[in-house]
Order: sequence, then C-alpha cells, then structure tokens
Amino acid sequence: MIGFRLRVLFSIFVASSCVVQSIGFKWEQHLNPNGKAESIECSSVSGSDLFQGSILDKVESEFIDYPRFLARRKVLLGLFTAEKKFHGEADPTTRICDSLLGINLLTFGKTKTTRFTLKEKRVSGSCTVETRGVITRLPVVGGLLACRPKTNDASQSSVGTLTFQLTQSRSKSPEFKDNLHIETRILDYEPAIAGKPPVNFLRKTVYLHTQRYFHAYVMWRFHNHCYNILVPPYQSN
Repeated sequence: MIGFRLRVLFSIFVASSCVVQSIGFKWEQHLNPNGKAESIECSSVSGSDLFQGSILDKVESEFIDYPRFLARRKVLLGLFTAEKKFHGEADPTTRICDSLLGINLLTFGKTKTTRFTLKEKRVSGSCTVETRGVITRLPVVGGLLACRPKTNDASQSSVGTLTFQLTQSRSKSPEFKDNLHIETRILDYEPAIAGKPPVNFLRKTVYLHTQRYFHAYVMWRFHNHCYNILVPPYQSN
C-alpha cells in the first residue's frame, strides 16, 4: 500500500508539470541480485540559441554542488542539511543529515570531472555536428542509507557512485536544432535498506517502493533545476 501511494504521488508530480513533459524526463532503476542498485535518468531540450554563455562551466558547478541542492528548502522542504567535513590531509566529504536529529544519512566524497568534444557527420555526411560535454562523478562513501564501506577511510572507500553528464550538440546547418541532453546515473550503489547479498524479498520490496521513488523525484527536480539555469527563461521548440 505504501509503495502504491508513492507511485501515485510521483505520477501526479510528473503529470502535473508541463516542464517535465517538455524535457521528456525518463527514468529506470533496478536492484541487482548482488544488492547493488543502478538507475538512469535522461532528459533533453532542443531549439535555437541554446548556447548563450559558458554552459559547461555553469552545469559543472551545479553537478559539483549536488549535495547542497538536496539541502535547499524549496526542493525537500528543508528536511536535510549539507555539512562539509575535513579529514586532515585527506579529501573533504559532504554529509547529508536530517534537520531534526542531525543523523548522517549519506556521505559524498570528492567529485571528479572530465570534459570531452566529438565531431561527427550526420544526414548522409552533409551535416557536421559538434558535441561537447562534461561528466562529473560523485562517490557515495557512507551514511545511514548506505551499507558500511569496506574501509573506515571515507576518502578512499565507496559504496556507489552518482554520475552527472551533460552533452550539447550544435551544427552550422539550419536544418539542425541545438540540443542539450542531461543524463544522471547511480552505479553500484549498496543501499542499507536492501542489505548485503543475498537480498531477501522483503528488503528488496521495501527499497523498490521507498528510496527508489524518492531518488527519481529528486533527480526530476535536479534536471529541471539545471535547465532553468542553463536556458533561462526555459522554453523548448
């Protein structure tokens, strides 16, 4: 019953937002038999004049700042806080805590970002499309919602990774519309709700009907947040 209500609630959020429909937000998530969760969320917009300013710099900053996005009051009603912790000479971590008791729910490690550029021929070789992009990787290194890492060194351990990728494609051809595409993923995440393998039916059901939908909702908000910053005022053609 709880899972059904969460699915209905998320469906109402999506169906009631013309922005989500216009960016074509899609998501898929599953829990592997080894207890590791994986997901993918995709969205895109196309139109003219989508490349005003330094888009890669802007989105890289938002990707890196994702933990603080979770703590914004308008996103999750101020239920969480983001606290940066320093560990001597090791890389700092960011803890997501509940606002009431200060319990550490998730801990993120240091982000790593790379950029790339590709050129390809399209439409039977008559159109050259340039695609540039940025990928940011954010490791999950601890917290109540994640399984305990294999080492106590939070700067080196990992129980999953969040990846954020934006690609921008454009061409001088008038037949080709500029395109922005955002893709986010969870890779090898070990949720504490599911526990260590083998994952029993009850734990799997609880995870798939709670944290799974919560993550999808947060990523839906985050995708829209990025587009509103990159293409203000946002409109797709």
